[in-house]
Amino acid sequence: MRGRRPATGAPIVGSETSAPADIGDVNVPPSPRGPARRPLLLAAALLAAVLAAGCSTVPETPRLATDPREAEIAVANLTAHAWRITLRTPAGDEVRSVEIRPRESLALVIAGGEYAIEQTLFAPPPAGTSTRRFPGRLEAGGRYQWTLATLLSAEEAPLP
Repeated sequence: MRGRRPATGAPIVGSETSAPADIGDVNVPPSPRGPARRPLLLAAALLAAVLAAGCSTVPETPRLATDPREAEIAVANLTAHAWRITLRTPAGDEVRSVEIRPRESLALVIAGGEYAIEQTLFAPPPAGTSTRRFPGRLEAGGRYQWTLATLLSAEEAPLP
């Protein structure tokens, strides 16, 4: 009667074998012992370490604006054409103007506030030069992503 509990309530008398224990009508698989248990513990510890490392730290994105009154603008030109971006005060005074080469990315730091924004595309004929003007508000401490693209940006070949 190995591995079976007698009706008298006596403790189970069993062996340390790999055969499942039979407890009433339930088969309980044996728990790994000794050397067989080490790979399971190692795998569990490794999984816990990987999960804990990924969840415990959040990478911090570097900031260009050190003054809380400044805003950051990341500009990415996806086209094969040059662009110019000009930021003016609502009164029309030029605050900042930058030229962006084909496929170039850059970052701007500027004081937060209201601006009249002008973006100009320098494309060859027949499209030629195209300018768009619009108002915008850059919040102090804000971070903005500005993508310059045209309808066929991904398929355009670079200009010579």
